[in-house]
Amino acid sequence: MKKVLLIIFGVLLCANIKAQVNFTDAIDFDTKDIDGKEVNLFKILEEGKYVLIDFFFTTCGPCQYMAPRVNAAYEAYGCNTGDLYVVGIDHGNTDAQCRLFDEQFGAHYPTVSGVQGGGTGICMNYGIMAYPTIILIAPNKKIVETSLNPFPTGHGLKALFDKYNIEEKDCTTTGVENLGSEDVSFSATPNPSTGNITMHFPTQKNGKVDMDVIDINGKIVKSYKNLTLSNAGIKTFDFSELNKGLYFVKALINDQEVKTTKFLLSE
Repeated sequence: MKKVLLIIFGVLLCANIKAQVNFTDAIDFDTKDIDGKEVNLFKILEEGKYVLIDFFFTTCGPCQYMAPRVNAAYEAYGCNTGDLYVVGIDHGNTDAQCRLFDEQFGAHYPTVSGVQGGGTGICMNYGIMAYPTIILIAPNKKIVETSLNPFPTGHGLKALFDKYNIEEKDCTTTGVENLGSEDVSFSATPNPSTGNITMHFPTQKNGKVDMDVIDINGKIVKSYKNLTLSNAGIKTFDFSELNKGLYFVKALINDQEVKTTKFLLSE
C-alpha cells in the first residue's frame, strides 16, 4: 500500500511540474556535441542567430515523440546555417546512447550528451525539472520562449518563427558545398552499394589517412583516424547500418591533402 501511495504521489508531483525555464537570461555553455564539434551558446547568439534548445533524455517517451518535430524545424530553417540554430541537450546519457536516440527518432541536429558533453550540468544550470523542455533564445541572450511544449508543427511553427523574423531556408545540401570537387585518384566501389564499399585512397600502405563520412545535411555520421590500408592503398567498410541515400567522403591524406568522393547506398 505504501508503495502504491508513493507512485501516486510521484505521478501527481510530475503533473504539477511544468516543462519550462523560470528565468529569462540565458546561461552560457561551451562544449562539444557527440560528433566532437564545438557548441558555444553565446558565440552562436553573437552571430545573430536564435537558438532552439531541446532538453531531453534518451528513454523519455515524450522526448522521443517530440524529436521529429524539433528536427522538422531544424531542416525547414536551414540546418543551423540560417537564422536558427537547433541543439539537443541531454541529461544523464553517453555519446553512444545519444547517437542511438538520434538514429531511432530522426534527430539530425547537434546533440550534446549528458556524460561526455556535460549536458547534465547544463540541464541543472537551467533548472530543468521536466522533459522535454524546449526553449528559444534570442541573439540578445534573452530567453523569449520558456516553454515550447508541445512543440508546434506546420502553420503553428511558421507563426512562432515569423514572430521573431526567423526565415525558412533550404538545407538539402547544407554542409557539403565546401567539400571541394571530387578527385579521380580517390574513389568508392561499388557505387551504388547496398552496404560494403571499398575506398581506393591515393596513398600506399604506410600513408596516414583520416576519413569522415558526411550525410546530405552536413552531419558527420562516421569518422575514422589513422586508417590501416592494404599495400594498394585500399580499405573496405561496412556502411549497411546507415540510412539509404547519398553520402560524401572527405579524406585527409598524410596531414596535407584533402580528397573527396561520394557514394550512394541503395536497396
